Amino acid sequence: MDLMGGKKIKTETLPVIIESRVAPRLLGGFVQAMSGRNVQQKQSFLADKKEQKIGSDLFTLIDDPFIPGGLGSALFDSDGMTTRQRTMVDKGVLKEYYVDWYYSRKLGWEPTTARPTNLIIPPGKRSVKEIMKDLGRGIYINGFIGGNSNSTTGDTSVGIMGKLFENGEFTQTVAEMNIADNYLDFWHKLAEVANDPWTYSRYRVPSLVFTDMVVSGA
Repeated sequence: MDLMGGKKIKTETLPVIIESRVAPRLLGGFVQAMSGRNVQQKQSFLADKKEQKIGSDLFTLIDDPFIPGGLGSALFDSDGMTTRQRTMVDKGVLKEYYVDWYYSRKLGWEPTTARPTNLIIPPGKRSVKEIMKDLGRGIYINGFIGGNSNSTTGDTSVGIMGKLFENGEFTQTVAEMNIADNYLDFWHKLAEVANDPWTYSRYRVPSLVFTDMVVSGA
């Protein structure tokens, strides 16, 4: 039903809100580049970015294996290592990689953990509706179609569907449009985090607000 009457608008630079339910689609490409395998194979745009600023101050990413009932919760990883809560990105600064025993030997690093458990971006204080009122004109993205992500370069491009909003109200459905960016630029554009984390996934991510996004259409 969300696609009924959907049409392109002209290409322009707008703020976008990515709904919490679908936000993990873009976060997943970033997390892929944090694996020890990709770093060792020189297939990660984050390979030399530890302790560097790779996003805005609002970008904090926590890996928490101890959430009761969490879909990724575990006391041990696949290598048998004891899990622990880790802050992977702290206020935009990359702090950790996912390094298992095998790739720790290849890299000459201490192992951390084999793979992500429950990934959390801490929620903000405002609702999407409140945020929309302040943004003026923008696009609320509630779905992605196709697309690709390159863990080596950080380039990503995805088709989007959603709704155009103006002054806090939805005005039309949009479809057949696209956003493209590089992750090292994209996460610097994170301007606000809503208060609505999606809890039915290993990715417990709220709706995310990005400014100055080029949205390609007609």
